[in-house]
Amino acid sequence: MLPVSPFPALIAAGAINASFALPMKFMRKWAWENVWLVWSLFALLAFPIVLSGSAISGLVALYVSTRVPVFQLVLIGTLWGVGQVLFGIALEAIGISLATAIMLGISLAVGTLLPLVWVNGQRLTTMPVVALTTGIALAVSGVILCARAGQNREFGKQATGQGIGCAVAAGFGAGLFNLLMTFGRVLIERAVAAGCPPAFAQLAAWTPFLAAGAMANVGYCVFRLVRRRTFGHFVQRGATAYWLGGMLMAALWLGSALLYGTAVRQMGPWGTVLGWPVYMSLIVLGTAGIGMVAGEWHAASLRTMMTMTGGLTVLVAAVFLISSVSRYF
Repeated sequence: MLPVSPFPALIAAGAINASFALPMKFMRKWAWENVWLVWSLFALLAFPIVLSGSAISGLVALYVSTRVPVFQLVLIGTLWGVGQVLFGIALEAIGISLATAIMLGISLAVGTLLPLVWVNGQRLTTMPVVALTTGIALAVSGVILCARAGQNREFGKQATGQGIGCAVAAGFGAGLFNLLMTFGRVLIERAVAAGCPPAFAQLAAWTPFLAAGAMANVGYCVFRLVRRRTFGHFVQRGATAYWLGGMLMAALWLGSALLYGTAVRQMGPWGTVLGWPVYMSLIVLGTAGIGMVAGEWHAASLRTMMTMTGGLTVLVAAVFLISSVSRYF
């Protein structure tokens, strides 16, 4: 039985992540690469480095004494960053809804099953794990239904094989994000032992992971800036508000990640297994809700709306099933 309910933190994390990109709607004078570069610099580099350096004493010495976990985090973070770049390519190739749903569906399955095998593979046949995998299957099904609805809404985009391939690869990369808490557990525990509050101790693992992931994101953005000659947007009239918007996106995204990490720690050794599918499902639910409030679905057909409603209903059922199973871990 979990001593503290982690689900308020998970709900808040999912809601914040679903809304972190909202400032982009008000930054129409900037190209995607301008916005994403500012987000990458602050969410993946500046904010984590400043926060971890301020909250964790002896951070450099900690990394020197735990070189293997740091190397593992850097390797996983690099692959995750490449996945983020492929997701950006998929967005342009096959549209937002289809690319996002494919990526989230693959990420939900990979990000849950990898820690499941890693944490305690010999218990995969026990009844709670069977119920958990059923919940994962429900969540993936819900994402697929939402993808179908999104594809029907975005009828102007043709799903190419290259675009779908990029979205699938991005899903595998995104799923590696959930291994951060597994491979970074030693760093987090040592930071806590050194007197750092648990909520900030997780930055010991986040910082090298995100810094590695930043390299691919920043590199791809710079490539597009050069190719499309959009560097000038950074200094055009009104650019200050856009810089602040990108920084707000970074703060929301990192806050969501830290809340997720807090919930995972509250869940104990099985946290990454139990928390990830709920987190992903809540992001899809939150994104759909924000889209409906913003009027993005007002022109959708009744059939499309019914498909979307069915997908959201299945996702809600998956969240409740996984939440109920968590008491047995």
